[in-house]
Amino acid sequence: MPRVILTIPRSSVPENGVVGFEAAGLRGLVADVDGDLQAYSVVGPSARTADRAAVAGGRVLCPLHGWSIDPIDGRCGAGERCAFERLMVEVGAEQIRIVLPDR
Repeated sequence: MPRVILTIPRSSVPENGVVGFEAAGLRGLVADVDGDLQAYSVVGPSARTADRAAVAGGRVLCPLHGWSIDPIDGRCGAGERCAFERLMVEVGAEQIRIVLPDR
């Protein structure tokens, strides 16, 4: 099965901000963290509010609980309730390409 790529304009992600997305049956977010673009698919109660996540102190914050999301294991302080799976991001001058997982 071919990879699914979501493309969004680079200008849609504000500096140290977040934009949510829905694609290929999942909800997720793209965040600019001090110039580093990070993307996550979001599972659990936080999925419905993924577009309300914030960036503070160099970390993405869980949109539901406000705890920082560990960029390695994708967990916030809510433990097993929320999961943030890191997605591959390819950044161009004008567009961001997010590689979505096969489902």
